[in-house]
Amino acid sequence: MKALRVIAPKLGVSTEYLETGVEPGELETRLAEAELELRVGDPAAALERFGDLAAEAKAAAAPPITEQAKIGLGLAHAGDRRHTEAIAAFEDVLADRPIPVAERPDLYAALGRCHLFVGEPSRAAYVFHRCLEEIERSEIVDHALYVRFATSFSYALTDMGDLPAANQALVGALSHAEGLSDRYTEIRLYWSLARLYGVQGPPELALSYYRKAIALLEMTEDRFHLARAHEACASALLDGGDPETARDHLDVAERIFAEQSQRPYVGSVQVERARLELQSGNLEEARRVALGALDLLDDGVTSADDVGNTWRTLAEIFAKMDEHDLAESSYGKAIEILETGAAAKYLADAYKSYADYLHAAGRETEAFDLLKRAVGLTSTPTHAQSISD
Repeated sequence: MKALRVIAPKLGVSTEYLETGVEPGELETRLAEAELELRVGDPAAALERFGDLAAEAKAAAAPPITEQAKIGLGLAHAGDRRHTEAIAAFEDVLADRPIPVAERPDLYAALGRCHLFVGEPSRAAYVFHRCLEEIERSEIVDHALYVRFATSFSYALTDMGDLPAANQALVGALSHAEGLSDRYTEIRLYWSLARLYGVQGPPELALSYYRKAIALLEMTEDRFHLARAHEACASALLDGGDPETARDHLDVAERIFAEQSQRPYVGSVQVERARLELQSGNLEEARRVALGALDLLDDGVTSADDVGNTWRTLAEIFAKMDEHDLAESSYGKAIEILETGAAAKYLADAYKSYADYLHAAGRETEAFDLLKRAVGLTSTPTHAQSISD
């Protein structure tokens, strides 16, 4: 080090640079640049930056930068829809140090979401449940953070089909939400309530919460989730047999998704629009829109739940239009996707829907086989068993 202190000024560099090859502050600057790149919506570019940064920070013996770069790498994988790689990256970080939830809630939120995307709702529920336990043990409870993870926990429990436990989680969220003014916390809570009531009823209550979420999202710059909320609201309206009110919501959702070049989401909206036209008695228009949605749906990947459920809806549309070849192929596509990593509830719903179609066609043996598979999926362990497992 004495020699480095003599040489460094003559070379116009720091002793740290001679020792590690990195100037002080350089890694921090590059970390900030990578995080900014991720936030502005370029996960592929951020992946490369975080990967290089993690390797260099490790070589330079800078553990805090290494850790943050690895977390960024996981978030970039998640943003690029590489959910398995994201899970591996997050678990690698947590193996080195059990990071407190309050320090990096984005890590745990993304880890849980990735488990949901790959069809592991019980693992997601475990992550969110552990986060809630840690938040409750804190000397000062962060109520906004509690609501955030309680709503996520409810979402995972709904996917598992454990509606009583999902209700209980939302009751806990509501008790912590009193007096909070954070807009996104309220949006998450309303969205979870809408989704839960959409599954268990009554549908009018689901619609009420979707509309509350939309009203709050319109006050933010989050256009993507605003479109998702309008699409969900339209779907709930169609479930209730109100196609004309649903039309305006679908128009807004499709316009925003098109502006953002979200082709698979435009396809998802088109499927709902085909359902709308079918309910309105416009069979030819329903067929035209449904066929147009096929190419859009194959143009990208969202979650297995989203894509599989959309194909199931498309199959039901074709079945009602007596387009039996298209109905069969769409059911096959839905089940193929859902079997590769969706929540058991959605796969069971697809089996039941296809079984109804087969029963109507007189194919009793095949229908009975699918119903048995659906029953096997919905005969899940209790909530306490699932979490402990």
